[in-house]
Amino acid sequence: LMRTPKPTGSATVPSAVQRAFEIEDLINEKVHLRTLDDGNIADGEEVPGAGDSDVEVLDGPPTKKKAPPASGGSVLRGIREQVPSTGAPNAAARGATRRAQASDFMSAVSASLNPALREARDDTRFARRLAQDDLHHLTQENRDLRTRNESL
Repeated sequence: LMRTPKPTGSATVPSAVQRAFEIEDLINEKVHLRTLDDGNIADGEEVPGAGDSDVEVLDGPPTKKKAPPASGGSVLRGIREQVPSTGAPNAAARGATRRAQASDFMSAVSASLNPALREARDDTRFARRLAQDDLHHLTQENRDLRTRNESL
């Protein structure tokens, strides 16, 4: 078996497999799937027709800032909380090029996978957990001592 030559000749494809290949090709044509070959784009080479698109990105209408009401009374100020991002691109992200977005994404991924940064996050998480445990222990001890004082 070790020195058996490779089988040569023309292989026959069963008719069911051939039909499956044809059906797959028809499905791919219908949903406009094709093999993605964007190696040239990743290498920075210009691909002819890459900028041609029927889709045009338009910025929304500019928002108008309202003037603060002119009142002679006291000024009421509130605290603005940070709203978590919903993934909607802001104006700065829309203006960025694909290459800059890809670079930012890759730097974020590499930063999250960096062992030194991961260890620092783990140390911070451990210190925070230790402080929470200490606070919980002291709160419980305080509660026990108050109960003891009240019983005396």
